[in-house]
Amino acid sequence: MTYIITVDPGISGTGIATWAPDRLAPVYTKSIIIPEPREDWVERMRLMSEEFYQTLKAQQESISKVYIEYPKLMQTASGMASAQRGDVFKLMCFVGVLAAQCWRYNTEFIPLPVNDWKGVLPKGVVAQRVAARLKCSARAYPNHVMDAVGMGLYLKGEFDGSGITRPAR
Repeated sequence: MTYIITVDPGISGTGIATWAPDRLAPVYTKSIIIPEPREDWVERMRLMSEEFYQTLKAQQESISKVYIEYPKLMQTASGMASAQRGDVFKLMCFVGVLAAQCWRYNTEFIPLPVNDWKGVLPKGVVAQRVAARLKCSARAYPNHVMDAVGMGLYLKGEFDGSGITRPAR
């Protein structure tokens, strides 16, 4: 059986979900959190990338594709503040590092733009929709893992996309 992986990258934590084609819920999830936010961001990326590499290595024989959320500079107050801090650019750099880990194992990397699967839905709304579809608690998965699960449901055609607002391009 071949599986896909969905990844919600973050500059302080990353969520991973592994999906079987015949199951609605993920068969494996992992939260990679670097607890010291004051650690140099490059070092945080290195540590999270290494954990991602180990996860990929452990499942490599059965993984066909890895979908990684691709960030977008949002024209919102929080999006602009994030850009001013450089967070969006750090995140894009990290997506590149994760893609390189996929290529290292000859695994297909597919960027999944955030606008395609959730638009500007807040994490709380994503958690509620995931919980409703999987009949679980909205706290069943840690922060970034919840978005990775939402991405997987979207790819399976099972994510409630009603009310999604997509920012202007």
